[in-house]
Amino acid sequence: GDAEACADLAAWPEDATAAEDALVGRLVALRERDLPCAEETPLAPLAAVPALRCAARRHALDLAERKTLAPEGRDGSTPQARAAEAGYVGRLRYELRAADFRAASEVSDALLEDDAYCAALADPDVTDLGVGARRSDDGAFIAWVVLLGGPFE
Repeated sequence: GDAEACADLAAWPEDATAAEDALVGRLVALRERDLPCAEETPLAPLAAVPALRCAARRHALDLAERKTLAPEGRDGSTPQARAAEAGYVGRLRYELRAADFRAASEVSDALLEDDAYCAALADPDVTDLGVGARRSDDGAFIAWVVLLGGPFE
């Protein structure tokens, strides 16, 4: 996103960016194939949206610093508020959170094993995707945030 809220994320760690890109690739590919929980197919393709990546990164950083998977931000913010602050134009539908997985493949497997998260990934109204991943400063905690959105009806 180009929003002011995203300016301080320009120096994101390369390993985190690579992990995010790998998860985006896996989720896009999974969506193109039949998700095990999908009720209708084919599903519209997912597209990575910079504003959602920004919002996901901001929350992943907050979660890693606090070593939690809370939906609320340290400042009390909601997923919808964070997406709007990052400049997302659309309807944020889901925020999926995971921790301590090292590889994108582990995260995608865990998301598919969770019924609610798999259903979110299979929602036919979802077209927009943003992923954030961040390791805590001591390296003991890795937060993953996946934001899914789509157009307003």
